[in-house]
Amino acid sequence: MCITLEKPRLEWADGYHAMLRASIKHDGDYPYNNTSLALSDFDTFVQELQDEAKGVDLPEGIPRQQTYFIVLDGKIVIGELRYRPSISAPYEQYNGHIGSNLHPSYRGKGYGTVATRLALDIAKADGLSGVQVTVEGQNPASVRVIEKLGGAQQKQFSVEGQIVTAFWIPLD
Repeated sequence: MCITLEKPRLEWADGYHAMLRASIKHDGDYPYNNTSLALSDFDTFVQELQDEAKGVDLPEGIPRQQTYFIVLDGKIVIGELRYRPSISAPYEQYNGHIGSNLHPSYRGKGYGTVATRLALDIAKADGLSGVQVTVEGQNPASVRVIEKLGGAQQKQFSVEGQIVTAFWIPLD
């Protein structure tokens, strides 16, 4: 098993589409990226993600983020991870440095832990002393990943009626 974080490229279109469709079928939606654009015009979607990574045309207070595709054995897109090298108020109150999603068939198998560990290496290389990671609602699998990586709960709050828990993972 080899997990890598790959920057979005056109070659990953079919795999990303399969991951999106499976996630939507299993979870009912996929609110983490511009799903309709990804399915209709992958080239423009990739450009949008590249612009986000550079901070191009983002609304005030929204930090730049690098989206990575989580790839298994160099072939299969099994999810995506979003990394924000900095977060500031008011965004930081509700979101974190790292967010990820896995294809339903690959959940609970350790892939999320490996992908998040790779993101922590990127954050450490960027000079961060730690990262905030948030979990929406009841998601014990995400909490286990965070705790395996040394994270501890910081705070809990409600966003639009949903409980969100913020964790801090130190990067000593």
